[in-house]
Amino acid sequence: MGAQAGDNDGLSLAQLVWIGVGQVIGVGVVTIIGSALAASGRSAWIAYMVAVFLGMFKVVPILFFSAVMKIQGGNYGIVTRALGDRMGGLLTIASVCAWVVRGTAVVALGVYVHSVFPSVAAGLASVIIWTILVAINLFGINAMAKIQSLATPLLLFALALFAIIGATKIPAGNLSFSNPDFLTNGAGGFATAVVLLVYSCYGQSMVVNYSAQAKNPTKDVPKAMLIATLIILVIYTAVGFTAANVLPLAEIAGQPLTGTAKAILPGVLFVFFIVGGPIMALLTTCNSGISANSMPVAIAAREGWLPEIFCRTNKYGVPWFNYICIWLIGIFPIAMKMSIAQITNFVLVIQSLQNIMIVLSAFQLPTKFKTDWEKCWLHIPNGLFYMIMTISGLFELFIVWNSLKNLTPVLVVINLVTLAFAIIFGLYKVKNGKIKRIED
Repeated sequence: MGAQAGDNDGLSLAQLVWIGVGQVIGVGVVTIIGSALAASGRSAWIAYMVAVFLGMFKVVPILFFSAVMKIQGGNYGIVTRALGDRMGGLLTIASVCAWVVRGTAVVALGVYVHSVFPSVAAGLASVIIWTILVAINLFGINAMAKIQSLATPLLLFALALFAIIGATKIPAGNLSFSNPDFLTNGAGGFATAVVLLVYSCYGQSMVVNYSAQAKNPTKDVPKAMLIATLIILVIYTAVGFTAANVLPLAEIAGQPLTGTAKAILPGVLFVFFIVGGPIMALLTTCNSGISANSMPVAIAAREGWLPEIFCRTNKYGVPWFNYICIWLIGIFPIAMKMSIAQITNFVLVIQSLQNIMIVLSAFQLPTKFKTDWEKCWLHIPNGLFYMIMTISGLFELFIVWNSLKNLTPVLVVINLVTLAFAIIFGLYKVKNGKIKRIED
């Protein structure tokens, strides 16, 4: 893939942090909190703290790997370098399947724009904003990073505004740990809330897809993940604390954050919150996701897994064909009137398998990459490292099981067919294709 236009030194630590924070803070912070409140009561803000810490067990395999070496192609690069080239076919299909998930944020973005401007149809708003974002991204990684560097601070400010103003309006009685509303369904309800919330706590790992574009990849990429984690810990806890304690529990359980925001913020500030909060959360996720999802596929194409057009770049170093495909995939669920759940469930199995393979790849660091691992600034004793990776693997298996158990028979078949195709495709390409390693 050609050099990116703009700053030839690459993405800075600050830019990587904004990309990571914008990617991890999606509309989940606005919508999921209501379900968590229904499950655990006013203790949901503590559940958010626990969820952020648990989410790090999904991030740490990628965190350590990114500290050891510069990685071409993000997750694709991690798995193929650790487990071998023959895994490239499955990872290539998994990377293409990840494009489908872009549609979730695109669909939700139009819904929130419509809630602020009722005269604008949700579908039309989604298509217009999504088209503008893809067009800007065609001008290179730095064009994307500039949007992220403006939109993410606005997002954090809007969420902080909600948390601070709301905290001044909390009735004193709601803060008591002995309040019957504090832990409404016992330990089981609290655990349910943690599981719900953890899905919005590990998107910062996608920063690894920018390893090849970073100024100082082995230092700045893992640092950006860590800093982004600290930011979301503070923001999620503060937002959850306010959301859980201002209004009567019966009014907020199962409801999105917007109801509480309307109650505590004056008209103008409420509109600012909706624009700066949910809309910016979705916009930053869409914006950074275009290039992040494209890079693994472009590298896979360069190594021979896909036709050359998937890695062909414009003068700004952008794999333009991938961006057009991602744009079309983002519009497809709008045209088909698909729900967000329908979109994500179509590719659940192969995405879950990819995550397990990343954990297995990280286990190779102390042996296959022994010299680089021992020089790594994040190096820890091997016994401690293996213990952390084991916990990460068990946690990943739990998330996979929790995600798969509610699939319908039709979705199970679709997922298994996709997985079978990925395996057959990989075996065929290894046997008959001309796979070439693009070294970092």
